[in-house]
Amino acid sequence: MRTLALLLLLACLPTAVAAAPSQPAEEPWLVAVRQAIAERIPADYVAHEVSLLSNDRTLNLLTGCHKPLAFLNHIPEQMVGRLVVSVTCADRSRQHLVQIEVDATVDYLVAARDLMQGEKLQQADVSVQRGQLSDLPRHAMLASEPLRGQQLRRNLSAGTPLQGTLLEKPRLVSFGDPVTITAAGNGFSIQRTGKSLDTGAAGDIIRVKVDNRLVLRVEVTGPRQARPVSAGQ
Repeated sequence: MRTLALLLLLACLPTAVAAAPSQPAEEPWLVAVRQAIAERIPADYVAHEVSLLSNDRTLNLLTGCHKPLAFLNHIPEQMVGRLVVSVTCADRSRQHLVQIEVDATVDYLVAARDLMQGEKLQQADVSVQRGQLSDLPRHAMLASEPLRGQQLRRNLSAGTPLQGTLLEKPRLVSFGDPVTITAAGNGFSIQRTGKSLDTGAAGDIIRVKVDNRLVLRVEVTGPRQARPVSAGQ
């Protein structure tokens, strides 16, 4: 009976529930800064982080900023690294410059095996790894970028990140090659043959000497094939 009475008494006592401490809300200007960055983060970034670099004096000046507007004065080639965001407040005339650092998690391409200069890359020649963009070399190729049968400018060891600057379109015309120039229109086709004065890939504009005197500017359309281009091209 005593045990039952004690249990009933405890049940009637108020209980205190320990609440987890809530995180303080971010300043509106910081929310605006993060939003300005998030709007320009490429879709192929898996995730991104924004770190503040400005000193406390600069940040304290933004305390109580009313209706902040944040924007980038300079749009970088890649949304990563040290950036400066301008912040203006509706109740103040001064513009504040906030220094931040952006890093991103990305899926990027690496050589799946040792690759040789001049090889035309296929999807089987590369594999995908995940890491921080700040740790990768400049112009590292992300997994979303197509290879398009491009070839290597130099040898590449297995596991090395691919860089866009290490790839080039396959050469279809080399210096000194005979090139067939085809001009086609409504119901006609005319061909001339000349000697290439340049090296080019598909879509490149090169010079071709015809009849040992006339030099034409043409667009490469295939292996040792080209078409005339207009004077404005």
